[in-house]
Amino acid sequence: MYFSIRCDAVPGKLQELDRWLKDRGVAFWSSKAGVKKCDIYADALVGYPERTLMIEVVDFSSLQQILASPEHARFRDELLSFGTDVQSQILERVS
Repeated sequence: MYFSIRCDAVPGKLQELDRWLKDRGVAFWSSKAGVKKCDIYADALVGYPERTLMIEVVDFSSLQQILASPEHARFRDELLSFGTDVQSQILERVS
């Protein structure tokens, strides 16, 4: 199961967003029980710089515990200082 967080960079803060995702975003998710892997992706199409955190989790229960934690609330608040139009999605393998 994957949890993705997609956002655009706040204008003028792309380098800060990239650094924050690498230093804080990956560290936060990788340290949580139930997380197998966390990667950062950049949109390869022309347009505004878009970044996606792709987080592989063992199950929905693990993800729910992380999302309900006070640490995640702080993580989200920090992300909003560098990213805008933040969207998330839960992806489940079909086959």
